[in-house]
Amino acid sequence: STYFIVRRMSNNIFILSAPIRSGKTTALMEFWEESSTRFDGFITPDIDESRKLILLDTDEELPFELDEADEKNAIAIGKFFLSKSTFDLVKNKLQQLHKTPASLIIMDELGKLEMDGKGFEPELGDFIQNFKGASSNKTLIIVIRNTLLAAAIEKFKLEDAAILSLDLFIEKFLES
Repeated sequence: STYFIVRRMSNNIFILSAPIRSGKTTALMEFWEESSTRFDGFITPDIDESRKLILLDTDEELPFELDEADEKNAIAIGKFFLSKSTFDLVKNKLQQLHKTPASLIIMDELGKLEMDGKGFEPELGDFIQNFKGASSNKTLIIVIRNTLLAAAIEKFKLEDAAILSLDLFIEKFLES
């Protein structure tokens, strides 16, 4: 198994990085449900065998994975079709997110689409850069699968972020 060294951070950004289907979103859901902290951002769990997107400030559940390629409202990624309207809604939210009163923001996840400048881009990248520039007591947790980690750190200038394996995330946020 891989061990990550947690560096001294210049900001409050954590990257939760582990392989796909290893329990990252499940751990985030548990953290969100059990914590008294005010959250904002989004989590993308599988509910009833379909990917959903939950807005953490309102608990609103949006359809994220579509059953088929509806050309006007689908973005294809591998064998999946994701909702363009859900992406658009989150992108609008990302433009206002710096104003959130929440102390903890979760982005689940920064993936292949964002690496290609699609999906939640460019709003997600803009939000990360603004977050880095603001000195605040807010915490940002970004989910990035292990296979994209190095490229995502470079692309989004996340060298100062603390990288947490699933075990370290659970230890820091769920067991404290």
